[in-house]
Amino acid sequence: EQILRNRFGGRLAAERKEPGPYIKASNSFERINYLEDSTLFDRDQADRTKWKDDVRLGWRTQRDTKMYGVIMTSITRYDLEGRFRNGVLGVIGAGSALSLAPEWTAEAEAGLAFGTFSSAAFDNPEYDDQHIRAPYGDLGLRWEWEESSSISIRAESGLDEGRTANAVHRRELSLDFELRLRQRLRAFSECSWSREEDSGAAAGA
Repeated sequence: EQILRNRFGGRLAAERKEPGPYIKASNSFERINYLEDSTLFDRDQADRTKWKDDVRLGWRTQRDTKMYGVIMTSITRYDLEGRFRNGVLGVIGAGSALSLAPEWTAEAEAGLAFGTFSSAAFDNPEYDDQHIRAPYGDLGLRWEWEESSSISIRAESGLDEGRTANAVHRRELSLDFELRLRQRLRAFSECSWSREEDSGAAAGA
């Protein structure tokens, strides 16, 4: 099935780089408008707006070690709530970034991911996913052997929006590669693997 839809949005981000109080924050907006009906839903049922906020507050040392708290929220509102549910996803946790050596950096975050929706999926209480919780984790290791040339590996676990349920518990591994070819020319490559499990329980379980 091929469905036409328009998607647009934007993102603002800022980070304090100096030693001392550390802050990294971003805000993003996304709007999706479906232009055709699907066999699973009418186009008006899937039109939605999403706002995301991501804040990290803590302390940065002279050696570029960072320790901070993490707060993330994602709010989704549908124009016509029915097939899908309005909801909020969020994370509360803590993290740290360590400079292991001049070329090596490690990052780790852990906490609780949560979601709350206007009702269980498909208005069926047997799905039991109006309010959900799951572990949140983000572990990364980066090797930068020269400026603008690096390899990064990352493992993540958390909650995302779902289509056959209110949310999915996502586990992902990713590998990023960046190579400076010339002074003003760089190459990028990324590969990833993920597994997603619907929230709640199957109806009738």
